[in-house]
Amino acid sequence: MMDAAEPESIQRWREEFEERIKEKDAKAEEDNQALKEEGTQELEGLHDTHKQLIEDNLQKNKDDEEAFINARDDTNPDNAWQRVAALVDFSTKANRNQRDVARMRSVLLQLKQHGLPQAA
Repeated sequence: MMDAAEPESIQRWREEFEERIKEKDAKAEEDNQALKEEGTQELEGLHDTHKQLIEDNLQKNKDDEEAFINARDDTNPDNAWQRVAALVDFSTKANRNQRDVARMRSVLLQLKQHGLPQAA
C-alpha cells in the first residue's frame, strides 16, 4: 500500500495515524465491554428487585386473606352489620353504567351504626 515514491514524513504520518486508529478502536471496545457489564448488572438488579416485590406482594396478600377470613368467620352477633359494612364499597363515586345504590348504602350505614331494632 505504501508507495516507494511517498516521502518519509507521509509514511510516518500514516503509521502514526494507523496507531491512533488502533488505540481508539481498542478504547471503544473497552468502553463497549464496560457498558455491557454495567447493563448486565443493572438488569440483574432489576430482576432481583422485581422478584422481591412479587414475594412481598404475595406475603401481603396472604396476610390480608388471613385477616379477611378471620373477620368473615367471626361469629359475634354484636358486630354482624359491621362485618357486612366492611364488604360494601361506601364511596359515592357514581358510574353511569351502574345502578344507583345510594339508598342501599344509606340503609347499610344505618344498620352498621344502630343495628337492627329489637322486637319487643
